[in-house]
Amino acid sequence: MTVFAACAIAGAAVAADSNIVGYVNTDGNDGATLIAPMFIECGGSDTTLGMITGEFEEWADTLQILDDTLAMATIYFWADVGAGPVWTSDGATDDSTITIPRGAGVVVSKSTATIFCAGEVEMGSVVIPCGSGATALGNPTPVKIKLGDINFSDLEEWSDTLQLLDGSLAMATIYFWADVGSGPVWTSDGATDDSTVELAPGAGFVLSSMNGSTVTFPAAL
Repeated sequence: MTVFAACAIAGAAVAADSNIVGYVNTDGNDGATLIAPMFIECGGSDTTLGMITGEFEEWADTLQILDDTLAMATIYFWADVGAGPVWTSDGATDDSTITIPRGAGVVVSKSTATIFCAGEVEMGSVVIPCGSGATALGNPTPVKIKLGDINFSDLEEWSDTLQLLDGSLAMATIYFWADVGSGPVWTSDGATDDSTVELAPGAGFVLSSMNGSTVTFPAAL
């Protein structure tokens, strides 16, 4: 795929010598998926709702923004509001340009649609300040990373957790921040260093922190 074509898919076209662009398709399983967009807008620095697309069912498939208790703060429906289906909160407004913070996880509830994301690869690391409580996050890069590649500052041992969710948004796996031999790491059983657990591009997780944390994702390239 050419740079121009990939940027066109993402919604903008820019000079080929200034950008590395691409796209990622995620699986089409039924249910809810916690995901973070893996790119920024071509020629810009933002991540928007319009970067998350797919062959969704109109009015049936939704995108949800979560608050710090993991309750739904805002819901968007996939619907045609004039020029083809987009994410809309009221059935009339095209909300494609609404910004999602870099690395923030959103919930896409779908039937069988593959989630498609395209844009420009951010060249630097992604730093996310997280307050106390629960924060929905996701791998904001188009490559696999390991839990150990992510830097989490100021976590409380055994109190702060990282959770992977299943298709019904129930907890599938929980990791505790604890010292299992050579300093604190994520561990699922109090004995195993789970730093090598991989997160696919965009794969989401929930960080629950007593006092907040600064989360730094590594550069994609």
